[in-house]
Amino acid sequence: MKRDGFTLIELLVTMVIGILILGLVFALVQSTSHVTQQSVSTSAGIEHLQQTSNVVADDVRRAYSLLPPGNAAPVSAAATGAPELAGPDLLALVAPADPGGTCATAFEYVVYYVVPRSSVTGGSVWASLPTDTANNDKRVLMQYRACTPGSAIPTAAPAGGIVRVVADLLGTATFDTCCETAADHARQVTVTLAAAQTIGGNTVTSRTITTVAVSRNVPAK
Repeated sequence: MKRDGFTLIELLVTMVIGILILGLVFALVQSTSHVTQQSVSTSAGIEHLQQTSNVVADDVRRAYSLLPPGNAAPVSAAATGAPELAGPDLLALVAPADPGGTCATAFEYVVYYVVPRSSVTGGSVWASLPTDTANNDKRVLMQYRACTPGSAIPTAAPAGGIVRVVADLLGTATFDTCCETAADHARQVTVTLAAAQTIGGNTVTSRTITTVAVSRNVPAK
């Protein structure tokens, strides 16, 4: 005998199966969205890292002086948290001033330094970042730039130095300043950068960008 419609039990079973299917679809969409977000973040990070590395390398190639590791690198109080000495977390150099820039002097003193992200959540619009507690442990590449009259590394911080953020959300950021035959003769810098960001409890890390730059203006010994 043919039966019309569904029984209550059949309706309940159908509803349960429907809810399970919707839950699986929602989880799949959420997972796909998360993977896409991670992929976009990593791709954007690599592109930004390459641009950042090129900027630093260009300054090294133009430099007339590179501060060897272990030497004092004077900066103004505006460079919050900057290391006192040149080394893996700090690169200091003097390069020709940009002809179209604001310097009336022939040279610029440029310092790149790395600090924890949590230390740059306050300050000027160019030198601060929005608070992000999930990424407090990540690193930030900062730049201190000031006009200087000579090609030698200054012994004191020049007046009017400007600080700005160069790259945010870094897992790795180091400078290896190399010397030739003498400890006071630095010509080559290896810049190593890798992006890292925590998204939804998961940390996304980009591949590492390594760039080697040699000054054209510091003669070999």
